[in-house]
Amino acid sequence: MRNEDDMTERPSAGVILSRRSRGEGGEVERRSAAKDPPQVPPALCPTKLSPAAVDEVAERFRVLGEPLRVRLIQELQDGEKSVGELVTALGATQSNVSKHLRIIQAAGLAGRRHEGNLVYYFMTDRSVFALCDAVCASVGERLTRDAKLGAELNRNAIFRK
Repeated sequence: MRNEDDMTERPSAGVILSRRSRGEGGEVERRSAAKDPPQVPPALCPTKLSPAAVDEVAERFRVLGEPLRVRLIQELQDGEKSVGELVTALGATQSNVSKHLRIIQAAGLAGRRHEGNLVYYFMTDRSVFALCDAVCASVGERLTRDAKLGAELNRNAIFRK
């Protein structure tokens, strides 16, 4: 049985109007049909960037888009290390580590110094760590949501082997 006093209309996407009776007339209440969108932090770039500036930002992300480079940056987080120490820590070849360190250095994220026959690398742009922390937090939240959804789907699966 439908109660006219609690009738719900959908005038537009995302908004629900519900009528509840109050004496003689009905009062209309507006509420969101969906959950409130997640809070978005303030824009990192408050104005639109020029194409040249966008290219620079995209290049920074390209540098960080290689897993071995992220691992190298992670190793350098606590201070400088020699190429040999990085090779040992990552289990990669010396030539591959050196290649990626040169890319990180060319991007202005790391510096290097020579001491005898050894080359030491260190981070020069520590803002990369805040960026990596933000990405790790975002990925962690997504994986947590996906794991919860996966667990729910597994619990409620209709078809079982």
